[in-house]
Amino acid sequence: NLEVIRVFRETEFEMISIILILPTGHKMLVIGAYHPSRFSYDETDFLNRIVEVGDDFLDINPNGLVLFGGDINHLNVSQLSTMSGMLPLVDFPTRGQAILDNCFTNRPELFNKAYPLHIQMKTDHLGVIIPAGIKLKPLRTKISFRDYRAQNKVKFQKKLAEKSWSEGTSMETVEEATKVLENTIHNMIDQCFPKKTVTLSTRDMDVSTLKILNKKKIKG
Repeated sequence: NLEVIRVFRETEFEMISIILILPTGHKMLVIGAYHPSRFSYDETDFLNRIVEVGDDFLDINPNGLVLFGGDINHLNVSQLSTMSGMLPLVDFPTRGQAILDNCFTNRPELFNKAYPLHIQMKTDHLGVIIPAGIKLKPLRTKISFRDYRAQNKVKFQKKLAEKSWSEGTSMETVEEATKVLENTIHNMIDQCFPKKTVTLSTRDMDVSTLKILNKKKIKG
């Protein structure tokens, strides 16, 4: 499933950008735009805005995927590629003998060859299908947590009850006594509730889902 993080509509240009989280956990920026054959703005401003949106996304997500596309008519494709570093994916005419509709990406290796599609609606443009190519590997991250099982809580309570706290009361200042108390409790926590580290994939179920499934198994 795709998760939409942000949607932004431009006011100066006919352009919309959407940031998604893919099922693998990777982030993807999709930019859709219409660049008419006749326009009142400076084309360089339009190109700069596309580059700016893509760069802002990649600054935060260096490994992110950017896909820009739309009916761009006779936009300077070479200049767009030079400025953005994105490569075009469409190499066939989409209206007559001209490539008026195109898609660009910073990760062309993730897509297979594009092919045309005859659209069943009133239009003189061909549709474009760009199949996915290489699958992105799920993101794997390490998380740490403490073991708060019941037996460890009992162990912690026992240590608290058996501990002599006279060391803290013999300190000369409140700050020293507080420091001793904090260190003592932290050491007990480390002993009774050891940290465990596991590696999770973005395809793994979250902890809450696992708890629900475990409860269902117990009830069943």
